[in-house]
Amino acid sequence: MLLTLRPPDVQKRYNSKVQNLGNVTAPFESYKALTARERKDLKLDNLSLREKVTEAKKSAERIQHQILETESSTQELCKDQLLKKHELKKSQFLVSKKNNLIWRTNSSSKVKTLRSSWVETSLAQWIERRPVD
Repeated sequence: MLLTLRPPDVQKRYNSKVQNLGNVTAPFESYKALTARERKDLKLDNLSLREKVTEAKKSAERIQHQILETESSTQELCKDQLLKKHELKKSQFLVSKKNNLIWRTNSSSKVKTLRSSWVETSLAQWIERRPVD
């Protein structure tokens, strides 16, 4: 290898530049390492956030499914209650109709009994009042 001699002045500047380069390179390498760590941490944070978003989406889907089930069961309950209410009104109407029929039948029987009793009483009174021949 051939060594070229440099003038002392150039050699000094060269050594100064090499030292300067060394002084700049160390902080730059430190900055690169720090930036790499920060990027890695950000990637981990990003991954963690993605997992949390995925969990939140799944939770929202479960809740929406539960809401739909609740609405469906509520509608079924309302439908059942309306049917029961209708059946109750129908039963009450039939009972009322039956009671009315019973009352009419009893009233009719009482009227007949009263008529019969009145006829018997009237006939007996008429016989008593009739002059004997």
